[in-house]
Amino acid sequence: MAKDLSVGDEIVYYDFETSSTKVGTVGKVYIHKKATNFVRYEFSDGTYLEATDYHPIYTKEGWKSLTRRNNYPVPNEGDSVKTLTGWKEITKIETYTGVEDFYDFSIVAKDGSKVQNYFANGSLVESSL
Repeated sequence: MAKDLSVGDEIVYYDFETSSTKVGTVGKVYIHKKATNFVRYEFSDGTYLEATDYHPIYTKEGWKSLTRRNNYPVPNEGDSVKTLTGWKEITKIETYTGVEDFYDFSIVAKDGSKVQNYFANGSLVESSL
């Protein structure tokens, strides 16, 4: 779980230059205290991803965000999301409000460079750090 990750822990990310998954380390943990707007993506394989509504996910069409963060288009049911094992289809998108702490991470590659993505619950998401 995200809340269990600490600086220095290993985390898997996607290297777009080599089209492969790699292991980096958590460089920084950021806790979005009392976040209020969330999304739950449900997938064709029965898994799900819960995130803040502005957190981008990677689809076959590129990055998408419900709030159009970075001018990304909005994800839709039927979009395919990049996973650790391939692609899976979004079958349901549910938004909700509440008050929760949510986590984001900066990722450092083995060569020391900053990485802008990681796999959260098996789905590729963009780091906002």
